[in-house]
Amino acid sequence: MNFLLRLKHWQLFLLFALSVMLQTISHEIGFIFTFAILLGWTYSISIGINNLLPPNLKHKTGFFEFNIGYAFIYIGLSRYLLQQEALLEIIIPFHIYAYYAIFYSFFFAARQIRTFQNMRPTAFGECLSLIFLFWFLPIGLWFIQPQVNSIQETTLYPVSTSWTE
Repeated sequence: MNFLLRLKHWQLFLLFALSVMLQTISHEIGFIFTFAILLGWTYSISIGINNLLPPNLKHKTGFFEFNIGYAFIYIGLSRYLLQQEALLEIIIPFHIYAYYAIFYSFFFAARQIRTFQNMRPTAFGECLSLIFLFWFLPIGLWFIQPQVNSIQETTLYPVSTSWTE
């Protein structure tokens, strides 16, 4: 998924646009493909930047990875589950948690970007603008991806590829 971090903002926009256009051919496949790109991009940003942070600023990623996985699995199953009238009352808490999981994933990615930019722990308020940009995706990626590209180009903290180096 690191190739998503190297894309320019217009290339990433075209990828999202193609996935939305795929929905006109097959709504199910296009819908899942669009969310796979969104969650893959969010995951790549979060894990990629976390690997660039110094050890004292790294965040634990277990809960984030659970939420990304939950959101992807739920989105894949939701098209089927929401058609079952008998399951509607049971599925509501899972549906609400899926929204929370996506929001948390956006927050985690935004926090990673701000932490790297400031090189200090960041509060929720400092990440709020980036969270809104993630939420309003077609517009947001034009602002977020250039920041990710600049982080990729100017790594302030050298990352070794081996424990022995």
